[in-house]
Amino acid sequence: MNQMSRRMRAGSVSLALLMGLSLLAVGARPALACSCGDVPLENDIKDADAVFSGEVQSIDEDASVGSGIMAATGRITFAVEDSWKGVTAETVDVYGQGDGVNCFNTFEEGEAYLVYASRAKEADAPLKNVACGETKPLAGAEPDLRLLGAPAGELPETGGPAPLAVGSALLAMIGLSACAVRAVGVLNKRTRL
Repeated sequence: MNQMSRRMRAGSVSLALLMGLSLLAVGARPALACSCGDVPLENDIKDADAVFSGEVQSIDEDASVGSGIMAATGRITFAVEDSWKGVTAETVDVYGQGDGVNCFNTFEEGEAYLVYASRAKEADAPLKNVACGETKPLAGAEPDLRLLGAPAGELPETGGPAPLAVGSALLAMIGLSACAVRAVGVLNKRTRL
């Protein structure tokens, strides 16, 4: 093996090692079957067709809407307490109960929730619980309620995605990657001489 091949191999190994270490710096976690990306709350408010709080009056596990991967099973009937967006009736049905539909929401009769729901493009389409959305028990919804404000008031400004927050781990990974690329470039330049 000649000198140039050894340096190229050493550079490649160094680059792979730095990239692996940078993943550790970011804090890579195992992927879960039901893991969702972290979306700013403002985006969930903007994207939802309905945002309301209400108590679950009944659950029909056998009801469903849609088909295939767009199907939502389980009809949850809510007695609406407050509405910020898209709901004017005293009761509303939302589809999407339990695992396989939205991963995080298994509704219980008699419990109150803050619900983010969406519908297909048709205005009369049934509401579905937003998969990976912010629907949660009302008792744990204080940050949402602060952002939403009074139910009769205006929704907060949700005109676009929030700027990405760049964490120090991400900056470290970018820096390490740039150093590795530079090191490989220097090694390649030396081998040509």
